[in-house]
Amino acid sequence: MMEMAEARSPKAQSPPCAQEALQLLNCVASENYDPRKCVSLLAVLRRCVEIEKVRKFSIAGSEEEVSAAGTSES
Repeated sequence: MMEMAEARSPKAQSPPCAQEALQLLNCVASENYDPRKCVSLLAVLRRCVEIEKVRKFSIAGSEEEVSAAGTSES
């Protein structure tokens, strides 16, 4: 499995765990849905959430913002 450091480059401008969340969403939306692969991606996302201390996700354009440790919520 890919390590967290490999999943995101240090210069990435995306919110914490965004890439991991996107990979999981694309897995479940795939025409060739593979439950084992999606469960594996879920575990990767969970690890990222724990490491980055993410408390909440939102979709771009929604009223809520992605929350991580040290950031304030609106």
